[in-house]
Amino acid sequence: MDKHCVTGTMSRLKFHGSSRPRKPAALLSKDVVLTTYDTVAYDFMKGESILYKVSWYRIVLDEAHLICGQQTKRFCAASALEAQQRWCMTGTPIQNRLNDLAALIRFLRVPYLSNASSFTNYITKPIENHQARGIIRLRSLLKSICLRRTTDLLTLPPTITHVRRLELVEAERQVYSQIGAFYKKAMLDAVGEKRKKGTPQMGLCQAILQLRRCCNNGAPEHISLESQQSFDDTFSTLQQLGTTACSSCAQELGSIGDPDDSTSGILASCDHLLCSGCVSQGEQDGNGTRLACPVCGVWTDGTPQVSNRIVQPSSSQDGSMFFSTKLLAVVQDILQYQHAEKSIVFTAWRQTISSISSLLNINNVGHCIVEGSMSIPERKKALDRFQSDPFCTVLLMTFGTGSAGLNLTAASRIHLVEPQWNPSVESQAIGRAVRLGQQRNVTVLRYIVKDTVEEVMKLGSPFYSDENT
Repeated sequence: MDKHCVTGTMSRLKFHGSSRPRKPAALLSKDVVLTTYDTVAYDFMKGESILYKVSWYRIVLDEAHLICGQQTKRFCAASALEAQQRWCMTGTPIQNRLNDLAALIRFLRVPYLSNASSFTNYITKPIENHQARGIIRLRSLLKSICLRRTTDLLTLPPTITHVRRLELVEAERQVYSQIGAFYKKAMLDAVGEKRKKGTPQMGLCQAILQLRRCCNNGAPEHISLESQQSFDDTFSTLQQLGTTACSSCAQELGSIGDPDDSTSGILASCDHLLCSGCVSQGEQDGNGTRLACPVCGVWTDGTPQVSNRIVQPSSSQDGSMFFSTKLLAVVQDILQYQHAEKSIVFTAWRQTISSISSLLNINNVGHCIVEGSMSIPERKKALDRFQSDPFCTVLLMTFGTGSAGLNLTAASRIHLVEPQWNPSVESQAIGRAVRLGQQRNVTVLRYIVKDTVEEVMKLGSPFYSDENT
């Protein structure tokens, strides 16, 4: 707004933080009010926000795909705002499935399609059944409500992609095989005991997650199998696989094990996802301490579960740090160009960021980190340093915090440490550097370990084809 508006012609207010206004008059005196999804959701759940006491002329959602879950607090909070006009801005309206688009249609209040059943009946089901009319209807809908702008309209430097195909060393391959064998046995045991119907969904998700982590972080000869995985990691894997619905009633969950989230649920000991409604209505034992899973009947204690079988790297016997083949390759690539070009490194996990940071420190490479646990001021300070400090040549980021909404044209080399289920996540990460203002050619390096789950994830993807190797 400072760049494109004449000074004094458009007033604005930042509605964020503990000092945000408490009276509607403060909002009505401004032309534009800027806020965040989480601020709106927090106030919505408290039932006290002044945002809902104003009839807005226009509501604009930036990165609108963040409300794609129709049962989440973000969606409910944004949809409850009153306005004459509604806009959604996103480069990825569909994250994992077509119903992600249905959430945006519902927010926009498109006539005839703004309820879930109509969109499902007229568009989703016909497309899933390979009926041409579903595609025809979807195209007609998008033509009438969508204004699409692609980077082809801009004059941008070319992007060069290289795929680094890596081989695990023998010790890493042994650990990788050990993880696979462990989860294979666990899933077969679960099916053999008839603990659930069909393939154990969560066992498969856990296996994929741990195999992916092993590709990144490797493991020395001595490993620990007793550390716990967080609820966030478990739910993140489910989101990437598009399987976050209650196993009993199909309601979309917003999280696992969060008592402050009305859309949170539990992962029962039988590995079924259950929403809070199904938990509260389920059959309980005589003591009221255990719940019969409404899907398979297995008794569970009704509290969230996470896997307690995760292989994690540790230090070797002589006390030295262990670094995986992949992370050594990433840092080697950084060192080759650190004096000529700045790099951004994207990964899904903080543990990977920590290991890469240690390697960069060993090699005296100036760098900064932006990840989810940091406050907004801390992130801004790190980003400003990366953009302006010539001695800070590397920025380490998680996909969740850095793949959207940032302009980082100081970098011309992008390192994607591991492939993502959703290709749009990778595209958005690359877009932090490939955008207006970029003066250099941008090089994208994608890392993938041979003969692992990473290759399976990217079968058929043009980004990981042999011609880019």
